[in-house]
Amino acid sequence: MLSEFVMTKDNFKTIEEIGKGSFGEVWKARDNETCEIVAIKELDLEDVDEDITDVQKEITVLSQCDTPYIIKYYASYIVDTKLWIVMEYMSGGSCWYLVNNDKNYIIKKEKISNNQSM
Repeated sequence: MLSEFVMTKDNFKTIEEIGKGSFGEVWKARDNETCEIVAIKELDLEDVDEDITDVQKEITVLSQCDTPYIIKYYASYIVDTKLWIVMEYMSGGSCWYLVNNDKNYIIKKEKISNNQSM
């Protein structure tokens, strides 16, 4: 579990950039107190293309999810002009990457719509 106190950027050591998009970057990082590996989604609030209410909705939804099928949300806070969203780190990569780069990974529409196991 992440440190139970107010966090700042000094609480984390960024290890490497693991993703980049129109929203900003995603970093693999380590909590300096617990040594837990996390993902930090970093959005520059001065350059956010999407409406800030969409970002707030994402944070609200993530913070309310408690299931092993959704990435855990830990915290979010402002660092200079950037919003850091600290989440569980998934070493396999993003779902988008896995689906688009693994020719053997097939999800049938029926299984998704019927909520069946894959």
